[in-house]
Amino acid sequence: MATFFSGGTIWCGIGCVADYVRIDGEKIVEINGAAQPGDNVVDLKGAFTGKWSADSC
Repeated sequence: MATFFSGGTIWCGIGCVADYVRIDGEKIVEINGAAQPGDNVVDLKGAFTGKWSADSC
């Protein structure tokens, strides 16, 4: 099961901002895609979040 983040600004690195990010375990599997059935959906409620690793984008 992946985690799908939406509803905020997601900074992926210099020059890379996403509206949606799917993470499976510790790996980003999709940027600006759609939630999939079974995903844990996290609403950022307008918050800003940063990248998780040096090679996010």
